[in-house]
Amino acid sequence: MQSPTIYALVAAGVLLILLLYLYFGQLAPTSDELEQVREERAALETEVESLEQRAIELEDKLTVEMVERIHFESGSAYITDENKEKLETIAGQLRNAQNKTIRVIGHTDDQMVIPDFPRIYASNWELSVHRATHVIRVLKDFDISPERFEAVGMSKYHPVASNDTEEGKAENRRVDIYLVPER
Repeated sequence: MQSPTIYALVAAGVLLILLLYLYFGQLAPTSDELEQVREERAALETEVESLEQRAIELEDKLTVEMVERIHFESGSAYITDENKEKLETIAGQLRNAQNKTIRVIGHTDDQMVIPDFPRIYASNWELSVHRATHVIRVLKDFDISPERFEAVGMSKYHPVASNDTEEGKAENRRVDIYLVPER
């Protein structure tokens, strides 16, 4: 009776060896497969390095630095004496910023343009651009090259405060000055 048990154990052992051979034989990579994996890994590492370099380049190009914010009275693009003094100080910073474009972005609150002014400002779009260009005119007078400026009007569409209060509206009637990389 021991013979069938021994035969069964030997058969089970042979079957186990055969299964292990098949299992490891199929999963063990060949030298060609190992070389292909190495090449794919090297290609991926090169691509990651390239992507990292592009990210650094994009970061350099996308760096935007806010310099200052100037506020205005409702419906007006007039620059007060106080704002002129502020702009004179800002001009010193802007002159020293090499290889940067000066982007001046005008904004308004959500109030419609005063009915007496439609011949001057047909909408808040015109008012916001006019605010930006007035600031540029003042800055240009402080010996900043006009080629460095960009004027942008955003109207009422990018508030920094709620237009539900007078204080919020006053915050939204502004010009933002940014330094951005030259193109």
